[in-house]
Amino acid sequence: MQIGLVGLLEVSSLCVLLASPTLAQITPDSTLGDENSQVTPNQTIRDAAADLIEGGAIRDSNLFHSFLEFNVGDGQRVYFANPDGITNILTRVTGSNLSQILGTLGVNGSANLFLLNPNGINFGTNASLDVAGSFVASTADSAVFDNGFNFSASDPNAPPLLTINIPSGLQYGSNPGSVNVIGATLGIHTGQTMALLGGSVNLNGATLQVPGGRVELGGLSSPGTVALNGSTSVSFPDGVERANVSLTNSSLVDVTSVNGGNIAINGANFDMSASQLQAGLTSGTSIPDAVTGNITINANGNTNLSHRSLIANDLLTGAIGNGGNIDLSTSAITITGGSRIQSITNSNGASGNIEVNANGAIDISGFTEDGLFSGILTRSAADTSGPGGNITINNDQGLLKLANRGFIGTVTNSSSNGGAIALNLNNLVLETGGQIITLTSNLGNAGDITINATESVTISGESRDFVDNPLLDLETFDLNALEFITEPNPNVAESGPGGIPYVSIERTPEQIINGTTVLGAAENQFDYFSFSITTSNSRAIFDIDNGFTGGDGNVDTKIFLFNQGTGELLEVNDDSLTADGAGGSLPVFGSFTTDSLIDTTITSPGVYLLGVGAFPSSATNNELIQRASPQVGDTYTLQVSLENLGTEGVSLPEDPFNPANFNPNVEANSGLFSESRGTGDGGSLTIKTDKLILNNGGRISTDTFDAGGGGNITLNVGSLLEVNNASTFISSIARGSGNAGTIVIDTSQLQAIGGILSTRTLSSGNAGEITITATESVMLSGTTVEERGEIRSDAR
Repeated sequence: MQIGLVGLLEVSSLCVLLASPTLAQITPDSTLGDENSQVTPNQTIRDAAADLIEGGAIRDSNLFHSFLEFNVGDGQRVYFANPDGITNILTRVTGSNLSQILGTLGVNGSANLFLLNPNGINFGTNASLDVAGSFVASTADSAVFDNGFNFSASDPNAPPLLTINIPSGLQYGSNPGSVNVIGATLGIHTGQTMALLGGSVNLNGATLQVPGGRVELGGLSSPGTVALNGSTSVSFPDGVERANVSLTNSSLVDVTSVNGGNIAINGANFDMSASQLQAGLTSGTSIPDAVTGNITINANGNTNLSHRSLIANDLLTGAIGNGGNIDLSTSAITITGGSRIQSITNSNGASGNIEVNANGAIDISGFTEDGLFSGILTRSAADTSGPGGNITINNDQGLLKLANRGFIGTVTNSSSNGGAIALNLNNLVLETGGQIITLTSNLGNAGDITINATESVTISGESRDFVDNPLLDLETFDLNALEFITEPNPNVAESGPGGIPYVSIERTPEQIINGTTVLGAAENQFDYFSFSITTSNSRAIFDIDNGFTGGDGNVDTKIFLFNQGTGELLEVNDDSLTADGAGGSLPVFGSFTTDSLIDTTITSPGVYLLGVGAFPSSATNNELIQRASPQVGDTYTLQVSLENLGTEGVSLPEDPFNPANFNPNVEANSGLFSESRGTGDGGSLTIKTDKLILNNGGRISTDTFDAGGGGNITLNVGSLLEVNNASTFISSIARGSGNAGTIVIDTSQLQAIGGILSTRTLSSGNAGEITITATESVMLSGTTVEERGEIRSDAR
């Protein structure tokens, strides 16, 4: 049976974690008069020896016990008798010592059990519960009833001979102790409620299991009233200082079952280190339209998740019903060390939504040694899975920062649609590989991304730590990843007179290849680089900036990609700017150079050849390359990005407590990505802010790689949009049969120095349009604007 809870709670300071086992004793007090509690040792209960607690004061369906000391020793079994008609057993400790529960505490029946000790309650490593009803362990001063009676530990009295219904709440004094669970596994029956209510509540290497039930963790640090509602939830008062709640050292709270369950956290600071909160549905019989319970966290201090901590509300394979939500309300949030908040469906049901409300900084960053990135994720994982959940973050006055591969993502690998991402912020910063992603790899459509940032959005840089799906995985390359070719190739011309190398290569941690011409007198010279790819379906990006000059003036710099074994020309691109369209001209202010870029998918492993120079686009297999003549001292920079687009590492294990190393991140660059890698369409991407800055490899992309259409990009920027540095992209590129999306920019000023705006097509799909409306100015310097559709620019 479930309990109803409505009342008062007052909480205090942290108590000692573990007292001496010699205190393992149960001593009734005399506050109940002729109805005092009685302890009878050596009784047989459930086929084993136990101490039986009888007596007490019966009022209606409630049984009251009172003790001066209440402890359960290691290996001891202590049970409360459950007379007929009793649904609630309430136990108070009136002495000055905390209670040590080191053995088994149970009820010889189905009643709910309340244990109240204002001094504190500790559960040791071998502690266990044998309770068929619900269980409440609290450092409250008293239990409160609707008729005004307080069953108080600090001012003990006998219950009056009046009608007393179920307890309506718990009232706490000014200095309540802590509730600590140290290494224990505490479980009660399916569908019941376990509430640990302090002072502070601390789980250290502990497990709480209530299949399909409810777990409440919370506390106050000053006098106040906590209401326990008829639905077994706990309502904490406004304006009363709360206490901290922590889970450390592989602690676990688990309410998963065929019917789901709820977890609620109420506190000041909420800290998780290497620990998990698990709700959701397992496989089995349930109601098809059933909705599993929610995970609700209300922390008016800070929330910190570290060391691969996990908050998950998942639907496992074979589950029937829909997923519940995850709701987090707090001040500041830090998610680090591969920690995650996730809602994943592996069944036909829809996964739940994730909502975060904060008024301080939100920081998501870092990853584990085995490559699990920190983040917030919803995912429709299997072919037949239901829709993925939405992610909403509200932080109107604060900052959201994603760094060092941290992400927020919604992914669909199924025929159902992925969830949307909505961010309402003051400032958004993505750096060192931080990403916001919606992605589809199947029939379902990717979700939309909508960002409202009052002040600014800054996207900068790329990850410098190459794990899982790196920008450049050195292990997939022969020798030095990119090497200068000096030996003649029968299918392509040799590199220079006598095969003399004239390019020096330097690989930096950012994987930038610096090429400097040191010898160049012959007419037919060209720079070649070869590399080996050992995995299929790899995305390769080659970007040349600062095109070199030839003897006859400026050279139209080209970059091309060959299959080195066959000599087949796979792709070529130059640095010319195409800006023809019905929408008007594109004004350019300042010095103007452009970059050459190849962004392609290499489907087969093999050895490939990259060339830099002038190359005719009509060339075919084995045709002699026509090359420019680099001059001594000419320089350029080659930036290389390689990413495996395969499915390695994507599968999710059935064990919900061992999250897979699945990362939705699409590459190592910081950015916003809504991509289609299947037949479903990519989502749209909309940003509304006063200032949008992209630099040093930051990217905004809605590319399509298959039959699905690319999403549209809409940028409404109040004052300034900057796109700076080579390999900084705003793109919607058709790489498969699906059409690319459009790019619409509405701003006061657009400044692009070395960046790339692109809606081109690399396959049979159609390119989109680029529309730029700038009320003040458009400045492009060293910027590539690539389009195979239409570009319109209205600068007023």
